[in-house]
Amino acid sequence: MLYNFKNLAADLQDATITYTGETITIMFRSRDRLTYELKKALSHAARMPVHFMFQSKQGFKQEWWLHGSAHNPFGGPALQTITDTDYLEHHYDKHGWAACDHGPAKIEHRYGKSYIEEWINTAGKKHRIGGPATIEIEYRLPTITDKTHFNDRDMQWYKSGKPFNNGLWTRLTDTSGTETYETIPTGLIRTLLVAERTIYWDDENDKLHRTEGPAFIRFTGFKEVEKFGKEPVWRWEDWHGEWYIHGTNIPYGDILKWSKKHNILMWNEPCYNRSAFRTDDGEVCFITDFAGAKK
Repeated sequence: MLYNFKNLAADLQDATITYTGETITIMFRSRDRLTYELKKALSHAARMPVHFMFQSKQGFKQEWWLHGSAHNPFGGPALQTITDTDYLEHHYDKHGWAACDHGPAKIEHRYGKSYIEEWINTAGKKHRIGGPATIEIEYRLPTITDKTHFNDRDMQWYKSGKPFNNGLWTRLTDTSGTETYETIPTGLIRTLLVAERTIYWDDENDKLHRTEGPAFIRFTGFKEVEKFGKEPVWRWEDWHGEWYIHGTNIPYGDILKWSKKHNILMWNEPCYNRSAFRTDDGEVCFITDFAGAKK
């Protein structure tokens, strides 16, 4: 649908318009009621960055548009909304696609309800080094104010659009959790309790895959404690793991028979942060006997 410029005067009648020589700022003392078609057409016609601002009792919103697309040429968010109940921040490239090379391309925080964060680079790929590229949390209304309660939390790691986490799991999900932060004289203690934690290892084709241990591990009665920024300590009541090679399940019974037959020593633990084999030769033999045959 094309915008009819005959309506422009009426649509902008309550706006304060400022021209700086490099940008045009259009500010409203009301909520955003402008159509997508108007913003697109006006930014095309202006041939320079157009900054829409909306200040109301509900909060603050701003958008940057350039050449018909939502885009901030100065490097900040193209869309930002701040209210008592929401915080939204979106970055777009010059074509209007979600993208950012210096931080998350999208943040959507509905206070007490949900949180979404996505890292997408300017090549259009999910990408982040040193943390999850996607985070999704569904919160649960708190009963104790000094704790954060959530129903579900999902985190996924990507590098240039492919699942990658430097040898660790590429996806982590927590179910029915409570997170607490405690400040003491020597630092900060974070305690996480969840009913279930599940971690997955995926190959570049998004198929479960791991050669040094189970590619799927589920913990129940899970507890994580992090003190003073050090490596978190995991504890659990029970756990279950499954082995996969490029999406094909390898029954654990077959692995046990194979390890006994070839005298391959293994740890009877989840081995989520180390190899399940006690020697490097064990993983080499596993790759030769199982992984090679499953490609």
